[in-house]
Amino acid sequence: MLFRCACVVFLLVGFMRSNARGEDYSAISKPDTDAANRTWETEIEPKFLQALSPSDRRKVESIDFRFVPGGGASDAFANRTPDGAPFVLISGAFLQFQDVAIDGLIVSQTFGLSSQYRGYIKDALQVAKDNYTPLKLGEPMHPIPLFAAYAGIPEADVMRLIHSQQYVAELNGFRTLSLAFVLGHEIGHHVDGDIDHPIDQAQHPEQQQKRENNADLFSTRLLLKAGFSPLGAIPVMLFFQEGGPDITHPPAECRWLNFALQGVPALEADPGFQQYMDQNPGMRKNLSDFKSEVRRDRPQIEASCGPWLFSTP
Repeated sequence: MLFRCACVVFLLVGFMRSNARGEDYSAISKPDTDAANRTWETEIEPKFLQALSPSDRRKVESIDFRFVPGGGASDAFANRTPDGAPFVLISGAFLQFQDVAIDGLIVSQTFGLSSQYRGYIKDALQVAKDNYTPLKLGEPMHPIPLFAAYAGIPEADVMRLIHSQQYVAELNGFRTLSLAFVLGHEIGHHVDGDIDHPIDQAQHPEQQQKRENNADLFSTRLLLKAGFSPLGAIPVMLFFQEGGPDITHPPAECRWLNFALQGVPALEADPGFQQYMDQNPGMRKNLSDFKSEVRRDRPQIEASCGPWLFSTP
């Protein structure tokens, strides 16, 4: 039984690539998986191990973390090999999907086009699903346009942005935070024993939803203790939300709301982020508006997400 972190099967091939073919997609995505592996080993794993209890640390040290080029039907999941060895697998398809989500969020916010982000996501997901057939046949796949092309932002403006230190820092920061959340979630399935006690998800979706919510909670607590912000999961969760209902996971909007409720206080307590907000007044206003909206809509939030909400730190 695979415990997937995604709501849909992500065949997000062709991201930021043109004329990719099914048979060479693994080679194309290898730099992404190599970079993710380095990020895990140098930036995430040491902080996770330090934050975990001794017993949980031993469990994590026994896991084989695999960053596999390509993708197919695999995205991010935890499981055991036939001989019982625990592993977590992250595919190149998932990593490229993550990059598109993050780039779209940064660019849309930078150019004041956040209202177009969800429409872009819907179109990107449709292209990704349409790529399933050519992927299997080894035929050229349809490249998924980046948000800048979707929104018609002048190329000169986009180039200035993506070559700026701020864009590079935000992209790399979100990459690390998002990967940390995904790995923490899958680690949670191992630590909580889900992999050792599989259930029939179709017959007992409510039990699987509880397991996924617990894995989210495990990851969120681990990220906070290790010094990472759960806000890094939000771009990916926004994509999941547009992917449609998924009976084996809590509602995506409730999941990303959890990360926001946990992550905003952590960021506001970070002196470095305070300095960033001083330089970017729009960010401070966005956070203030978010907190005001949560207070205003709390009864509605409780009504729709009550069973899935974590306690706010």
